[in-house]
Amino acid sequence: MEIFYYIIFALVTWLLLMQIFKFSTYHKFFKYAVFFIIFYAVLNGYALIFFDLHSFFIWHLIIFLILLYNNYKKQKKSMSKFGHLIDFEKGMTKEFFELSLERTLKYHIISSLTYLIVFAVAFTYLYNI
Repeated sequence: MEIFYYIIFALVTWLLLMQIFKFSTYHKFFKYAVFFIIFYAVLNGYALIFFDLHSFFIWHLIIFLILLYNNYKKQKKSMSKFGHLIDFEKGMTKEFFELSLERTLKYHIISSLTYLIVFAVAFTYLYNI
């Protein structure tokens, strides 16, 4: 039964994290979204302890690392395909688009690493108090 609760916890956590990531990859909102990612990671670390699912800590890290990496690869592939559909003669240059693509992917990596590191540190700290 405990694994069932963890699966529900992981699904809800993943869906909410992806909603936060929608804002963290926008260039204007990245500075503000990082604070939400940090808060959310600490909240998830606490929730894992509160719901007595601490035995799934390593699994949570591994699963989310794999999911975030797959999401990054999927985003990279879809954004590179999107570049072929844009009419670059209407004001947006190809260099601007490529720079925007690089920034978006960089923000995705930073957001992912921030979540995983803060989650691990927060869980470890809260578990050992």
